[in-house]
Amino acid sequence: MKREIEMTCLICHNQDEKGIEIFSKFICRHCEKEIIHMESTSNQYRMILHELKKISIYT
Repeated sequence: MKREIEMTCLICHNQDEKGIEIFSKFICRHCEKEIIHMESTSNQYRMILHELKKISIYT
């Protein structure tokens, strides 16, 4: 039986076991869907970009 490990989402900081992992950072499915449907002119979009800039291949 495969055991799922909960990870902390980079955007909402909630724990989840389903989502995407980019290098060493995790984005839950809920935030992933929000990002996909978000207007690029919204304040929330700018906040998300700020969080995504924390992703580095060197961590």
